[in-house]
Amino acid sequence: MEVHGLVAAGPVLVGLTDGFLMAFDKQSGRAAWEIPQTSNEHWRFSSVTVTLADNSVIVSGPRT
Repeated sequence: MEVHGLVAAGPVLVGLTDGFLMAFDKQSGRAAWEIPQTSNEHWRFSSVTVTLADNSVIVSGPRT
């Protein structure tokens, strides 16, 4: 599985896969949580940005 835009957020790493915004536990590498993309959200991974601010995850970039 490819993960794009990884950012550290405390005990997890947050990034985008093909179909999900996911968090991975740093110690185990297992998925901590995942949010599926809706049918109209298909990100162009070469230019997507994942940012964390005030306990929020912000995903920005062009969609296909």
